[in-house]
Amino acid sequence: MIKDNLKILLLSFSYGITYGIITLLDIFNCPSWLNIFIQAVILSFMISPKSLAKAGKDIYVELLHYTRGKYVENIHRGDAVCVGVDGNIIDKVGNAHLPMFWRSAAKPFQLLQFVKLGGVEKYNLTQQELAILASSHSGEDIHVETVKSILHKLGLTEEVLNCGSARPMSGKAFKELVKNNLKPSALHNPCSGKHSAIIALCQLLNIPVEDYIKPDHEAQKIIHQIVAMSAGISEDELDIGIDGCGVPVFYLPLDKMAYAYARLMNAEEGNWGEYTEAAIKIRDAMCAYPQMVSGTGRIDKAVAEVTNGRVLAKIGADAVYCLASRELKSGMAFKIYRYKSQRVCRVISSVS
Repeated sequence: MIKDNLKILLLSFSYGITYGIITLLDIFNCPSWLNIFIQAVILSFMISPKSLAKAGKDIYVELLHYTRGKYVENIHRGDAVCVGVDGNIIDKVGNAHLPMFWRSAAKPFQLLQFVKLGGVEKYNLTQQELAILASSHSGEDIHVETVKSILHKLGLTEEVLNCGSARPMSGKAFKELVKNNLKPSALHNPCSGKHSAIIALCQLLNIPVEDYIKPDHEAQKIIHQIVAMSAGISEDELDIGIDGCGVPVFYLPLDKMAYAYARLMNAEEGNWGEYTEAAIKIRDAMCAYPQMVSGTGRIDKAVAEVTNGRVLAKIGADAVYCLASRELKSGMAFKIYRYKSQRVCRVISSVS
């Protein structure tokens, strides 16, 4: 049954395109010449599936044929894995152990130390505010005001955010800014919630906020340790890069991402130890307020609402996606390669 559900999940990409992932080039309004140049570089390094097959590499598995009429127009390739709360792989397609960047799908776990140390209570944060700390929000008014409220409770303003100004992921929100002759701010950045969480952790621990985005900052060292623990790997096994918003981004195997989500959704039996209560609070907030985790018309919100909270979903950039099921006591992670459009998000219609 799990295998059938996995196939249904992957095939469901072909039905109805909803919103999309806004890539870094789009978010930061890169000039068109730079956009074209980067795409050309990427295309020049692409390896054909035949070449990979000759090399014996277990990646670029065909997950979906996208048809027009009776003909295949596009082929989407990638890897997917389903892992139980006990850490065992239930099913997989492609290479379950292939390492990749977790991108924004890591956000719930970056929150754990702040919540565990009582940050929610100290700063009197609501469930909505907790949810947005784990979000990749759309920059709608409700998101901007919520992040602003969190910063106010910290005694700070948006100037402290080091994520950079960004165009809202919501097209409607961006049009409203243009209509009112306003420019996007750091509050519109989809990662402003995460940055607010890191700043809140700094204040909670009484450590300097300055340079909080740097890998050698004390807050980032703590987060690195907790993310590794969440995925069930050592700190030495958890490599990093730099994300589009400037903070460290984590590089780890796909199955470890799925395992972390299985533990989060089933926190009561996820062997979290002293972090159990924090994991439950984060999960409950994300499931209760999916609008805060993503936004209007977004896939994360749709999954949570359609399943009545049975499935937790969190998008990452560049077609990384994680889900978790309470009923199946499992987590799923997948990565799609070689997508042509900069805006890629297919409806996930069935997770059961």
